[in-house]
Amino acid sequence: NRGIRQKLPYTQNLDWNKNVTELENWIGTKITLAGVFDNSHLFGKQPVGAMITFGHNGFEKSGYRHFKLQDKSRAGNDIAMMSEFVKRATERGPTLDLIIVDGGIAQWRIAKRAAPNIPILGVTKGEVRDGDEHFILPDGSISHNLPKDSPLFLLLRAVRDEAHRFVITYHRAVRAKQMTASVLDEIEGIGPTRKRALLQHFGSVHAIIDADLSALTHVPGLGNAAAKKIYAHFHQ
Repeated sequence: NRGIRQKLPYTQNLDWNKNVTELENWIGTKITLAGVFDNSHLFGKQPVGAMITFGHNGFEKSGYRHFKLQDKSRAGNDIAMMSEFVKRATERGPTLDLIIVDGGIAQWRIAKRAAPNIPILGVTKGEVRDGDEHFILPDGSISHNLPKDSPLFLLLRAVRDEAHRFVITYHRAVRAKQMTASVLDEIEGIGPTRKRALLQHFGSVHAIIDADLSALTHVPGLGNAAAKKIYAHFHQ
């Protein structure tokens, strides 16, 4: 995703106070804190969600939230997942004056049902993610009229891409952790403490698999016998 690779370069030129005020005037809602939601999963596996928050001073990192899906029957269903994450976020706080969802009318409707007392703004991807966006306003009307180079359009793209970056980063971390656990669980005598030590030392399950015996013996707390057992498991 271009927003991830470039680390949201267009946020550097945003006048947050001015642009959020413009957003308030556009949708008719005063904003102290707005939340932007996105989901991620891999064919229904490791289903997670995230919310980022922003206000007149920019991104408000203290309001950022990660979510693991609790109702596993919703896994892989983006609309049902969105419903759970919006409901949980609004029940637990922080208090939001606006919710922005990444998706079309179905996501907008389910968010409105999950948070009926909060205005919902939908950001639809259209045919091309970066350039064909349009917006579902809190009253349900659809706007195609924002110029692509306008500060308000760039603000909305920036907060959407920040939510996407945040949820993708979390999803990758969850996948890596589960992969490490499942692969190392096959090796007798490698418990939670040693698994944590291996991941902290090498950074990923792929690096553990690729490590030679000498590298494994240097993992703090692992020991030579366990290092030999791990090496033999992956290099038989």
